[in-house]
Amino acid sequence: MITLKMLVENRENGKFNEEFGLSVLVDTHKNKFLFDTGYSNLFIENAKRLKVNLDKVDKVILSHGHNDHSNGIQFLPNRKTIILHPQTYKPRWALSTNKFSGFPISKQELMEKHNVVERVEPLKFYEDCYYLGEIPMTVSYEKNGNFATALDEELTQIDFTEDDSAVAITTNKGLFVMTGCGHRGICNAVEHAKKVTGQNKVYAIFGGFHLNNLEGQKAKIEGTIEYIKQNDIKLVFLGHCISDKVINYFKQNLKNVRIIKLAAGKTYNLFVTPLSSIKGNKMILDKDIKKQIYSTFDKEEEIDDSIADEVFTIVKKIIALHRNKTFTIAQLINYNAKNDIVNPLRQGKVSYCVKQVCKAFNIELIVTERSFGGLAYHIKHKKM
Repeated sequence: MITLKMLVENRENGKFNEEFGLSVLVDTHKNKFLFDTGYSNLFIENAKRLKVNLDKVDKVILSHGHNDHSNGIQFLPNRKTIILHPQTYKPRWALSTNKFSGFPISKQELMEKHNVVERVEPLKFYEDCYYLGEIPMTVSYEKNGNFATALDEELTQIDFTEDDSAVAITTNKGLFVMTGCGHRGICNAVEHAKKVTGQNKVYAIFGGFHLNNLEGQKAKIEGTIEYIKQNDIKLVFLGHCISDKVINYFKQNLKNVRIIKLAAGKTYNLFVTPLSSIKGNKMILDKDIKKQIYSTFDKEEEIDDSIADEVFTIVKKIIALHRNKTFTIAQLINYNAKNDIVNPLRQGKVSYCVKQVCKAFNIELIVTERSFGGLAYHIKHKKM
């Protein structure tokens, strides 16, 4: 299980004070870390009320340097390890108010008080937990970002917020990706998380997506909704810099997704298991699957790339399936019984390679029956 305790959030729940900012205590029940520190010392006050002892939390992850996420850092109770992007400290001003909204203290002062880890590249800071570093902007509708600050008081130099990062946690149900504001795009963050962790299945996302204008950001909002559907994301936590109007729009258009509106003082549980907590678990990376595919066919004959791609897709789907699941190869590659002609020779090669690759990862496939499009397989044993 992963537990989230909302120390700071814009929205209140009637019992805890709120402020415009974000701070979350993340507990994987193996390790704990603080994600952002809010705008003031409110995260400390709310932590006490939630019976959270921040003295025992060793690591703080800063999503970026905007002061509604970083101002609280000057009130941290004891020496911590602070993980951040090297551009976190840069001065900046809010486009909406022209007020200073940058980091509250100098780099030197921060380093005197804490152990500072600056990273542009991703960093695995705990088992299953990844700081994503600088996030590439590759998704078409997010390429211009959600930028809210300038680098000068005259507001002439747009701040592209290169320091805006995220955290990814690998679990048995898929990735859990957390953003603070998502200035560089939540979908960009998730795509980067897939590459960093090697886990393509996504279970839940959290933020802070900086979507607050339903009309003005319609393309990004629609794109994000479609992305959630395409990736079969089951759980979405929405708060901070996302408006109630946009949250309601998400709910209306994602009927099969559980949408949770964040609030200060609330505790949320994700009923997942971090991968390293699974006995005997060995995380299967995409590169390992591809290596095994070509290794399998090197023993027999040359394999063309189209067959390799097909086998890779099937094996990834099998890994995502539960034990005691029966399927046909045809079902996994979406053959249409009415329109597709199955090439028996090709499918024989595919089936052989799938079985051999799965066997290499301790997944045993048992033939149970013959059906249209090939043999039906049953996962007898799965130990990863």
